[in-house]
Amino acid sequence: MKYILTYDTHTLAILQTANGGSLENEEIYAATLPNAKALCIDHPYIDCELHYMEGGQVKNKMPFPELKITNGKIQNIPDNTRVEWPDYVVTEESSELEFDSNVSGEFVFIFDAPRYLTHTRIINYYVET
Repeated sequence: MKYILTYDTHTLAILQTANGGSLENEEIYAATLPNAKALCIDHPYIDCELHYMEGGQVKNKMPFPELKITNGKIQNIPDNTRVEWPDYVVTEESSELEFDSNVSGEFVFIFDAPRYLTHTRIINYYVET
C-alpha cells in the first residue's frame, strides 16, 4: 500500500501521513504550508515523533545530544531546534540559548529537533547575589 507523507523541507520534520489517498490531494495540502513537500512512499509505519525525512528517505530519529548547561546558559543545541520554555513560549534555537529569572528554581525546557527524539530537561537556576 502507498502512503502519502508531507514534510517540512527546512526542518525535515514529518508533518502528517495518510494511508492511500492521492498525491495530488497531498500536494494541494502541502502548497498551503511554507516549505512543505508531499511524497508517495512504501513505508509501512511512520511516526512523526520517531522519524524524520532526509534525502527523500524516512529515517529514525537519534537520541538527543548531550546539552552543556551552566547557570542561565544551555549549549550544544542542534540547529533548528524548537524549544518550549517554562512559560510555554516556543522559539527556534541553534547552538545555544540564555535565560534569566528573578527567582532560583527548577525550570522545564522541551527540545524538539527534527533529527532527534524530543528531549525534556529540568534546569536548575540560581539567582546570583
